[in-house]
Amino acid sequence: MTLHRYDADLADPLAELRIPVTRWYPVHAYIAAFDRDSPHRPTSDEAAMLASFIEQYKTCWCPSALWTRMDGEPFDVDPVRNTVVLHKYAPDDWGYRYRSWSVPRFAPPSPRTVNRLLGPWSLIDVLDYIHGGVATAQVWADWKAAHPDVFR
Repeated sequence: MTLHRYDADLADPLAELRIPVTRWYPVHAYIAAFDRDSPHRPTSDEAAMLASFIEQYKTCWCPSALWTRMDGEPFDVDPVRNTVVLHKYAPDDWGYRYRSWSVPRFAPPSPRTVNRLLGPWSLIDVLDYIHGGVATAQVWADWKAAHPDVFR
C-alpha cells in the first residue's frame, strides 16, 4: 500500500536499499526500479547490484545539488532520467525497459513468448548492455572494478 507521494512501496524490503518496486511503467522518473510484477525477486547479491547501479548513476551523472536533494527522499529521482525498469523472469534471467518505451514491454522479451537464441541474460548482462554506449561503457567498467565485493 502506497501512503506517500511515490508509486513505490516503502514497506518492500528493496526500499531499504533505495530500490523502488513499482509497475512496469512508473509514474516517477526513478533512476532505476524493479518491476513488482516480476515472477521472481532479486537475490541479495542482485539487490546489491541494483543498489550499486543506482549509486553509480548518482555519483557519475547527477549534479551534487540534485544528489543532496535526493538523499532526503526514500528513492532516487532524476527529473531528466528515462527510468530503467528491471524485470526478473526466472533465476538469472533478466530483462529491462526504459520508461519511455511504448514497445517492447521488456528486452529481451519473455522466454515464454519468444525463442531467444542468446539464452537468458543475467542481471550483470543487462546492466552491461544498458551501459554499452561509448560515453558510459568505460565509466561503468571502472565502477564495477572499484566495487569487486558487489560485482564478482
